[in-house]
Formats: sequence, structure tokens, C-alpha cells
Amino acid sequence: MSDTFRFSTALSMIFGAAISVAVGCGDDASGGVVPGAGATGGSSASGGKGGSTSSGGSGGDAGEVGTGGSDPGSGGATSGGSGGSSGTGGAKGGSGGSGTGGSGSNTADLLDEIEAHCERDCDQQYALDCAPANSNTLVCQLSCAAQTSQLGDFCLREYADVVKCRADGGYACLTETQPYPNSTCAVQTLAQNECVQNLGCKRQCALAIAEGCTTAPFDTCLEECIAAGDTLPEDCSRYRYTDAIALCRATTASPVCDGETIATPATCSYYAIEIGSCLYDESGDYCEGWCYAADELGCGGTDCMADCQAKLMDPTCGTAWQDMLDCGLFFGDAACTDGAFMANSICDSETTTYTTCVAGGGAAGT
Repeated sequence: MSDTFRFSTALSMIFGAAISVAVGCGDDASGGVVPGAGATGGSSASGGKGGSTSSGGSGGDAGEVGTGGSDPGSGGATSGGSGGSSGTGGAKGGSGGSGTGGSGSNTADLLDEIEAHCERDCDQQYALDCAPANSNTLVCQLSCAAQTSQLGDFCLREYADVVKCRADGGYACLTETQPYPNSTCAVQTLAQNECVQNLGCKRQCALAIAEGCTTAPFDTCLEECIAAGDTLPEDCSRYRYTDAIALCRATTASPVCDGETIATPATCSYYAIEIGSCLYDESGDYCEGWCYAADELGCGGTDCMADCQAKLMDPTCGTAWQDMLDCGLFFGDAACTDGAFMANSICDSETTTYTTCVAGGGAAGT
């Protein structure tokens, strides 16, 4: 799969559940305070791309970063604050000052504060003649507040500071169809950007501790989660799918422990397959990519690699097996079915060809 295809697909999928319009109300705002979700407002914001700062508003002030990085938090208006206890057994606050045990403000208080800032911010935008006609103040406010759903107990202080700064600075009509923020809010945005680094790992570790999956301190858990992504080839780790899959685990209903971490549910299969696809692109080994995803999702069997290689080498059905793997990895369409990892949906034709071949007694390792 090409880098361009994977990258553009990642941007559209990683945080698709989040409402796209945040503090800004423009038609072109892509919004989002979570990694990869784009900017927190502005009329021409573009999505965050895999760890690089994106632009937002009229001065590039609202862009957010991807899930890359290793700093577990920032405090106050500048980065690097150590915060307090995470409230779940960690030594560091969820965002170096915005976790439930970080700065004396609990999550409910911070959410109320964000709601108030969002209301004030959106009211200012829609008081202008250039406010877009296809939306309204209420939609703007709800979208702004909804960005907190991906943050959990983390980075709420930083997000509140960004929205407050933009509301304090007000907006102006630089064009006929978009309000633009008067303030760049560069310091607050930098703190927010740094805080959401490794957000998935932060939330996963907090959940693993709360669920009793691990007794490790928060900092230790976080370091191990980040290190797991660092073991991937550079071209794979730079997409930050490991942090995305961690966030998916942490935000899925009814989490289940898998050793000392949270198991990867079927709803997170997209990210597991994307990592597998990247591993195949790097090594040229279909089985390496396929088995990464299969093992991650819990249906790789006792020795996925040996079984997969045997199927590839089968003189009758090996080509059909390879075609199914190629399709599943390229399109990200595969799932655990009756204990086996099989391509599906758009790859139904390739899967049917392979299973028909197997039914004729041609495939080894089945």
C-alpha cells in the first residue's frame, strides 16, 4: 500500500468519531483537539498529520499534532509541567495539570469551564456578519464541547486555555464568509499540542490501572506503551497507529484485560491491519503483516507465521491465499471469523476463491 494512500486514509479514520468542527465555525474548518483530528478552530484549518503541527485559523494558531512524541504532559501555559497524581495510580497528572488529580480542578469542573468558554467563543463568531449561513451558534457550541470526548481526563486544562484565549481575543471578518480569530494563542496551543502527544497510551494506561490489568505505576505503563510503537520500522511508527490503536482500546465499551494491558477488540481491527500493511510494505513478507494483525486481534493461533507460510507454499492454493492476504492488507478488510483471521467485505471474492480451493483439498496447513 502506498504511503499516500495509507496517510490519507489514516487522517480520515483515526478519529472519525469525533465531531469535526471545534472552536471555529467555518465551512472548511476540520476541527479537533485529539491527535490527528486537525485544528481546534478557524476557517481554513487542516487536519493534523501524523505528528506534525497543522495550520488553523488565519494565523496557523489552532493546529493540533498527531499522536507522536514521548512527553507525557504539559502544565499551565508552557509545556513540561509534571502535574499531580493521575488519580489512577500514576505519578503524573493526566495533562500535567488537567488530570482529575492534577491541579485541584476535577474533570466535571473543567468540562463546565470548557462549555462556558465554547459558548462565549461561538457567540462572538455568530454575532458577526461573516458567520457561515449553513450553521449556527448551537452547533458551534456543541461541536466545541464535544472535542473533550476523546480526551477523557487528559489535556482538559490545556484545551480550556485554548478556547478561552480565542474567546478573549475575539474574531474579525477578514473575508465575507468566515470569522477569523484575532489572537494566535500560540502559547496555549503549544501546550495543548504537547499534551495530546501519546494520548492513546495515556488513556490506555489509566484504564488498565483502573480495570486492575496492571499494578505498574502510570509512568512505567506509559513508557512501555510508547516503547511498543518505537519497535516498529520508522515508516510504520511515524503514522502513530500504535497510539491510535491504544486510544481505540481505551475508548471501547466493556474493556477486557489482556495480560497487563487492554485487549484489542474487533472494533479496533482497522489500526491493527494498517500496522500489518505497513510491515508488509517494509519487509515484503505477507505473513509478517498478516500475523501481526491476527495476533493483535487474538486469532493468530499458536504459530501464525508457520501456518501462514505453509499456506503460501501450497502449490494448489498458495496463490489464492496470497491474493486474499494482499487484498485484506491493502483495503484493511479482515476479521476474526470462527477463530481464523480472514479477509472480508471488499475482499469477499478473494476469500471465496481461497476457501473454495481449500474445500477441494488443495491447501496445506488447513
